[in-house]
Amino acid sequence: MPSLTQVQTEPPLLSNHSETHPCGDCGEDISLDVCRCDTCQEDYFECAGCSEEIHIDDTSYVNDESYCQDCFYEYHDYCYGCGDAHDRDDMYYRNEEYYCDSCVPSQDDCVDRLSYLSVPSSARSSSTFNYLDVKRYVGIEAECQYPSDVSSIDYPSGWTHCYDGSINADEGYSSTEMVSKPADGDNLYDIVNSLCDWAYRYEARVNRSCGLHIHFNSLDLNARQIASIGIVYKILEDTIYNMMPPSRKKANWCKRFPISYTGLRDVAKYNCEQTLVDYYYSDYGASTEKYNDSRYHGLNLHARYYHGTIEFRHHSGTLNKEKIINWIKICNAIIEAGIRLSSSDSRLEKLHHKSTNVVRRYVLGTELIKYVNKRTAKFRTEGE
Repeated sequence: MPSLTQVQTEPPLLSNHSETHPCGDCGEDISLDVCRCDTCQEDYFECAGCSEEIHIDDTSYVNDESYCQDCFYEYHDYCYGCGDAHDRDDMYYRNEEYYCDSCVPSQDDCVDRLSYLSVPSSARSSSTFNYLDVKRYVGIEAECQYPSDVSSIDYPSGWTHCYDGSINADEGYSSTEMVSKPADGDNLYDIVNSLCDWAYRYEARVNRSCGLHIHFNSLDLNARQIASIGIVYKILEDTIYNMMPPSRKKANWCKRFPISYTGLRDVAKYNCEQTLVDYYYSDYGASTEKYNDSRYHGLNLHARYYHGTIEFRHHSGTLNKEKIINWIKICNAIIEAGIRLSSSDSRLEKLHHKSTNVVRRYVLGTELIKYVNKRTAKFRTEGE
């Protein structure tokens, strides 16, 4: 057993004048200046986190240190593979489990990883699509900040929150990343509403360091369909960046898509997931690591091999309902158009030779084009 720090707590105060009292564990008579006999005391240690006394049966060990259960799970976890305890910062999170270096699933076998990813059980499936006709599970990451003097916060329904070191909060504000549960249709619409209502209630806001990231479930899509989505996206890539503020166009965390039309056509032709992996990671090395640099593209396919999603990272931070809903609609329209066109090589080839305006009308439709044009005009005339 590791070398551990043993502790001896103060004995209980007694009302009589006896020079001994019973051991708190075994009942043996012991001196008044201790609470346990030496034998029983060997089973108690000091928690390296909170310094409280803990019994050996309630102790977890990491790096020759003993921890109570609360302190252990705050910073550590057990490897799903071998069962050993490790610092969580040194572990890998895979398919909702933690792994150590020795047990983590292969970091370069992206295709294999796809086979055991699944839609989270927390996903909210809608039966109605009256307000938002999106039939694919969507997850939202909304980076924002709220006044630091808020004593307590009730977070909105359908959302969790986490720390994001990329957010530079304004003075007097605390940063957070709001993460929605996956949802579709009207449930997704309600989740967006709950975020915007929460932001109004707590005076939350965004700044230039904040972004809005949208994830779409891609586990039901094959390589050909992903490539077809990529072809549609490539044609509309300038349209998308033109409707973003300058800080997003130049940002290193939402760069241009790395696969050429020729590469996407090859993937579509052979419907080969490994070919898609080879093209996408050609400058980075294939990896299922969360923070692989390949994730920092406007259209992020690295998310497919980590979360099972396609991620759109372009949008600047916002807590505005109209902007969030319209951005979801635009991204969804690109995905659905790609899926429709994937059924025919000739249709994909013809699309490539169409003008951008023709593709915009086919993919986005009249109302979304109006919104895109309004955003584009705003940043053309006003800058950021």
